[in-house]
Amino acid sequence: MSIHGLAIAKGFIKKIEQFFKTTFFAADLFSENNFSLDEQTWRNSFLYQRLPLVIWIALFCVVSFALLSLSIRECTNDSELCESYNLVIEAAIAICLIGCLALHSSKFGKNYPGVVFLATSWSITLVDQILLTLVGAANEQVWFWTLVFLTQAIFIPVRWRLHLLSQLGILAYFFGINVGMGLVEARTLSYLPTVPIYIAWICLVCNLGVYLYERLKSAELKSRREIQLFLHAVSHDLRNPVTGIVLTLSSLLDNSNSQPESDLVPVPRRVIEKMIQGSDRQLDLIDSLLETYSNKVQGLVLKLQPLQLSSLVADLIAELGSLISKNRATITNHISDDLPLIQGDPHQLWRVWHNLIANALNHNPPGVNLTLSAKAIEDKSERRFIRCQIQDDGVGMSSQQCQQLAIQTLLSGIQQAT
Repeated sequence: MSIHGLAIAKGFIKKIEQFFKTTFFAADLFSENNFSLDEQTWRNSFLYQRLPLVIWIALFCVVSFALLSLSIRECTNDSELCESYNLVIEAAIAICLIGCLALHSSKFGKNYPGVVFLATSWSITLVDQILLTLVGAANEQVWFWTLVFLTQAIFIPVRWRLHLLSQLGILAYFFGINVGMGLVEARTLSYLPTVPIYIAWICLVCNLGVYLYERLKSAELKSRREIQLFLHAVSHDLRNPVTGIVLTLSSLLDNSNSQPESDLVPVPRRVIEKMIQGSDRQLDLIDSLLETYSNKVQGLVLKLQPLQLSSLVADLIAELGSLISKNRATITNHISDDLPLIQGDPHQLWRVWHNLIANALNHNPPGVNLTLSAKAIEDKSERRFIRCQIQDDGVGMSSQQCQQLAIQTLLSGIQQAT
């Protein structure tokens, strides 16, 4: 084979592989992606774990039907040819199901559980129809199809489009091939027009149940993510104030070690006042965090009041004094007292400034220099704002990190808006 032919073959194989990935694993059918990555992973993992249970149930049913057929044959003396053919059909279905178990255990089955699902469903519903077609017969097993569709929806209530495709497969074969070839008996044709209506309602109920279950699990996963983000915010925002108190107490204890003859630790009044203020702010911070979490559902409510930005930042720097000393950092505050008053929520502003300064101290080497500044500006509509800047000479962030941060912020805003 020529090099050009090999390149064409490789490209064709790659297109087939990409089709399977987008259709049966990475996204739903019809290239529609309504779920986040972790939701897609959960759905495919759930499908993969439930498939063996459904296959074994189907195998048990096939064996039980085979034994039932043998017992009926002994009691009724049915045609040996007819009964043997039924056993052949049941044996073929069992072999196909065993093949589905083997496919499920392979690497392909793990990567493409949707293919295994369709193979299992069509092994149960299509194999007997194909074998009957080969001998010029047809059998409308409406009750059996109903049982299969309901079993699939109960045990595997995910990926409703796969359920729909499995249902359309058997219905298209029976009404397209068997009816088109004239294999359906005249007696069956008399009531055949009512069958699609019955099957359509069964499929609608099954697929709607699967769809609603997926939406319920999607809301549950989203709620879990929000709880995780909330716990992360709590641990992050409370760590720095507690660290400041610990550093202050450790400093007082170290100073007392110079007087080993006394068990008393002298504490200046200003230190106690600072610790009380810090504790009060922690309590306010806890309340603010709880409000923030509830506001994700009800909407953010800011408690606006006139504020002097310079005073707020000066108090924050004083509270972070121990952390600043520990990191041997230098903070230059250029925020003027002459700035106009602003309308803002003091707790939310405190959180923003506190996190920015604390992150600059914690994620840079010791000796970092921070410069704080703010100035009043006007936009084109003559609205006045205060533009704040926090600059440091630390390690900074790469362009890739800045891009990821911007994308995360944008996605977070879209989720809150929706």
